[in-house]
Amino acid sequence: MTSWKITAAAAAALPFFIGASPALADVTAEQVWADWRDYMTSAGYEIRAEESRSGDTLTVSDLVMTFDIPEEDGTVTMTMGAFDFVDKGDGTVSIVLPPDLPIGVTVDGPGDEGADIGLNYATKGMSINASGVPDDLTYTYSAAMLAITLEELSVEGETVDMEAFGSAALEIADLAGSTKMQVGELRNSTQKLTTGKVSYEMDFTDPEGSEGHFVLRGGADGMDFRGSFAMPETLDTEEMAKMLRQGFSVDATFGYENGASEFNFKDGDEVVQGASSSEAGGLEVVMNEDRLSYDVSGTGMQMQMAGTELPFPVEFSMQETGFNFAMPVTATEEVQDFAFGLTLREFTMSDLIWGIFDPKGQLPRDPATVAQGIATVRDLLGEVPVFGICLGSQLVGHALGADTYKLTFGHRGVNQPVLRREDGVVEITSHNHGFAVRASTLGEQVDDRAFATADHGVVEVSHINLNDDVVEGLAAREVPVFSVQYHPEAAPGPSDARYLFQRFSALMQRTTTGGRA
Repeated sequence: MTSWKITAAAAAALPFFIGASPALADVTAEQVWADWRDYMTSAGYEIRAEESRSGDTLTVSDLVMTFDIPEEDGTVTMTMGAFDFVDKGDGTVSIVLPPDLPIGVTVDGPGDEGADIGLNYATKGMSINASGVPDDLTYTYSAAMLAITLEELSVEGETVDMEAFGSAALEIADLAGSTKMQVGELRNSTQKLTTGKVSYEMDFTDPEGSEGHFVLRGGADGMDFRGSFAMPETLDTEEMAKMLRQGFSVDATFGYENGASEFNFKDGDEVVQGASSSEAGGLEVVMNEDRLSYDVSGTGMQMQMAGTELPFPVEFSMQETGFNFAMPVTATEEVQDFAFGLTLREFTMSDLIWGIFDPKGQLPRDPATVAQGIATVRDLLGEVPVFGICLGSQLVGHALGADTYKLTFGHRGVNQPVLRREDGVVEITSHNHGFAVRASTLGEQVDDRAFATADHGVVEVSHINLNDDVVEGLAAREVPVFSVQYHPEAAPGPSDARYLFQRFSALMQRTTTGGRA
C-alpha cells in the first residue's frame, strides 16, 4: 500500500493520544469529542463510535476508524476500547484514558492479503486537558510513561503464536507537550512535544520454523518535536495538487539526543550484526504549494558491522552528516528552485576498508602527495584571496614553500586549545588531522613568529596548539592568504573562530577595491 498515505493518516490520529493548553474559556465534553472526530474525518477517516453520558462524563466506546487506500484496493481500520471526556466544572475538559487501552489495527488488501494487529497502549500518570472554545481549542498533556506493545498478530487469516514469534515494544518516559487547534477556512494545528528517555525493541523469530531470527533494539536520551500543520476541510489524498492549492501544508522539526541502536539478523548460517550511535540528530520537513523539502542532520555518528558474508568488520565514523533535498511540487511557467546536498564531515574509516579503495596505497593521505591541489593553490597566490581550512592549511603551507610531517599523535575531536598569537587569545577549536606544517621549512626566521619565504614574502605562524606547539595557522603579510589547521565552521567555541570568516570577507573586499592584503 502507499506508505505515505498510511503514515499521514496515522499521524493525524497522534495528537489525540499524545497531545492536544488552556485558553480560559468554556468548552464541553461533547464539543471536545466533536473537534477530534471532525479532525479525523477531515483527515480521511470514517468514524463510528458509541456515545453515552453519565453526570459530568461523556464515554466514547467501540470506536472504529477506517481509512481507504483505493488505488491499492485496500483499507486500514483501527478499533479502540472506551475512554472518557470529563467536564471539570471550570469550562475545561479532561480526557481520561484507561491505564491499558487495547488498539486493533486491520489492514485489508486485495484477495486474501491482510493482517490483524493487536496493540496495547499503556500509560502512567497520563493527563490530557482541553480548553478554549470549539473553534479554538488547546490541549495540554503529560505522562510519566507511555508504552505501546504488540500483543496479537494474524496474517492472511492465520494466527501467529506470539510466544514463539517474539515481541515488539516502544516506551517513552516523561512526555509533555501541547497542541493548539484552530478551525476556520483551514484547520490549523501547532504542536510541540518533548520526552525523556525513549527505548524500542523488536525480537522476532521466523514463525514457519526456520532458523531466522531478527533483533533490533535502541533508544535515545530524549526527543523534541515542533510542528505546524494546515488542512483543508476534506483531505483528499487522491488529489495532492488540489490539496496543496487549498492550503495543505506541513512544517515540522524532529530532533533527538544521544541515540544508539544494535541489531542482529540471522538466517540459517548467515549472520549480520552491528551497532550505531550518534550524539544528536534531526529531521526538518516542509511541504506546501511552493515546495517539498527535507533536511536530515546528525553529529558524532559511529557505526560498526560484522557478518558471515563480510570479509572483515566494517567500522566508520562521521563528526557531521547531513542530507538536504528541495523541489517544487506544482507546475508553473517560471523557473523554480531545486536543491540537493550531502555533508560528510570528518569521515573516518578503518584501514581495512580504506585498503579496498586503495589496495596499492596510491591515494593521498599525506598532504604533500596532493600535487594538483598544491599547484592550484600556488597559482592562486597573489591573484585572488585564499583561506585554507584543515587540509587546505597544509596545501597553503606547501604552496608557500614549507613541508609537512606526520604527527606522532594526531589531533582529533573538540576542545583543542589554540593560541592566537597576535593578541594572546586562546580559542577552543575542533580538529581532525594527522599532519601539520613544519614552520622552520617556510624560510629564514625574521622574528619570533614569522619567516621569509622564497617567493611570497614574510609569512607568520599565526596560531599554535597549546598542547604540543604544532602550527595551527599561517598568515602572509604581503599576499592575500591565510589558513588555520582546525575547523572554524564546526563552531565548538561556539563562536571563537567566527572572526576568520569575517576576516576573509574583508580580505576579499580590500582586494577587489585595490587595497593591500
